Amino acid sequence: MAGIGAVFSVLGSVVSAAGTMAAASQEKAAAEWQAKEYERQSKQERASAQAEALEEKRRSGLVLSTLQAQSAASGFGATDPTVLSLNEDITKRGTYRQQLAQFGGEDRATGLESQATATRLSARARATGA
Repeated sequence: MAGIGAVFSVLGSVVSAAGTMAAASQEKAAAEWQAKEYERQSKQERASAQAEALEEKRRSGLVLSTLQAQSAASGFGATDPTVLSLNEDITKRGTYRQQLAQFGGEDRATGLESQATATRLSARARATGA
């Protein structure tokens, strides 16, 4: 009887170990899926920021065009100091808004990539028991 108990004990340990390994494998797969999702989102953030920057460039162009049209209609020339100063201010502001849009997207993307790395490292640590 003692021999049968020992066999069942060993068999139970093997089944338990197999279950633990299967759970670890599933957890690692889930973590990898989540990490890939973070990476996909980071690419979307960059693309969205690029589109936003292009929209800011378009808006600046429209404002500059309006400035030129209104200046010409009011009798100012394109080389008038006031028109040139306004043109420069609008251009600088448009460039600032474009860069701000790109920075925001890059910052969000970097954060998501960091989450992907952390997710993978955490799963790896759990799998090794660290």
